[in-house]
Amino acid sequence: MVYGSNASPLWRMIRRSARENRALLRSRWRIPLATARALLDAEHLLASQIIGLLQPRGNALSGHGEEVRPAVAAFHKNLFHLYAALELTTGGLTGPARVLFRTMFEALYLGKFCVVRSDDALVTRWATGKPVSLSVDVFRRIAHPTLSETQTFWTAACRAVHATVYSGQVPFAYDEDLVREAGSNVAILLALLVCSYHLLSQHLLTPGIWYHMRRYFPADAKLMVRRRARCKCLAAQAQRLMSRPARTLVREYVACWHVS
Repeated sequence: MVYGSNASPLWRMIRRSARENRALLRSRWRIPLATARALLDAEHLLASQIIGLLQPRGNALSGHGEEVRPAVAAFHKNLFHLYAALELTTGGLTGPARVLFRTMFEALYLGKFCVVRSDDALVTRWATGKPVSLSVDVFRRIAHPTLSETQTFWTAACRAVHATVYSGQVPFAYDEDLVREAGSNVAILLALLVCSYHLLSQHLLTPGIWYHMRRYFPADAKLMVRRRARCKCLAAQAQRLMSRPARTLVREYVACWHVS
């Protein structure tokens, strides 16, 4: 009971309910949650070997320019957002977790677009903190593929951020509604994790980086191959666990974009 003359102190009540929800939801969604945690760890390990080459001083080796900055920021910051959203979801705080979805999704799309398009003006706007409209500056400029599921998800993500009837959270106690809400969150987080892996492996890990590692650090290169293989395996497992809309969302992101 949240309110009432005999209500417990709010902080204590939420902490207690979160512990109970965490135990129950981890049992109910054991495999998807374990996959999400494993993929998050695997992506971090793979990125740890190349992150120095993605800084400005490493551009000569990676082949990247300034256009890679939003993508690097997206991948790095999303590690923390993904962890936070997973923790909130498993604690039963599914509404607050969804506030993070828009930020993660926006960063992923902007990061990939800047690498694919090499739009200096857009990168400059991002770097100086000026507003960037994902709908106008990114979505409308992607001619292929059709972003039907992307647009649907973007609308829902915006509703969760703004003060609409869809945002926030009312019930908190463990019940079937909370189980379904948590399951929906986990499916979205799996999709975002797969998109993050795509950004890392296809747009940050360049042929130049692979050449540098194989030529000068062969042992580390072999470790990178194993780590990328583990990421790929976990990403495939994640997609098998997703709902159909989530898989469509991933397909639209990982497709070969035709941009203007």
